[in-house]
Amino acid sequence: MRRLIANDFANAFNSGADVFLTPTILSEAVPYSEFIKVDNRTRSSQNDIFTQAVNMAGLPAVSIPAALSNQGLPIGLQFIGRAFCDQQLLTVAKWFEKQVQFPVIQLQELMDDCSAVLENEKLASVSLKQ
Repeated sequence: MRRLIANDFANAFNSGADVFLTPTILSEAVPYSEFIKVDNRTRSSQNDIFTQAVNMAGLPAVSIPAALSNQGLPIGLQFIGRAFCDQQLLTVAKWFEKQVQFPVIQLQELMDDCSAVLENEKLASVSLKQ
């Protein structure tokens, strides 16, 4: 199976393409609270459809956030490169990143938000037990 997938990619690259662009997953990123509701095997089979073939073919790929959804969650695009052409792939991905100018996530703000969510969950848990 892996050989057939790798051969399909090789044929596609031999047709003149240097890099392929696909969605990373079928939808926007899901909040962590939603992500943990479904077991990882189910979540992977649903969302990793675009990344599985690349992994099975042993090709380099990189996912770049391209936009934010209406809910403010990232939407990613996956760049797929030829075997052993990692530098070319990373050059294209870096160029794309500069063009899109996706906002940088401020980790301290993210950590503060996570702390607030955890504190609220503790309070809700305590009030439910009483």
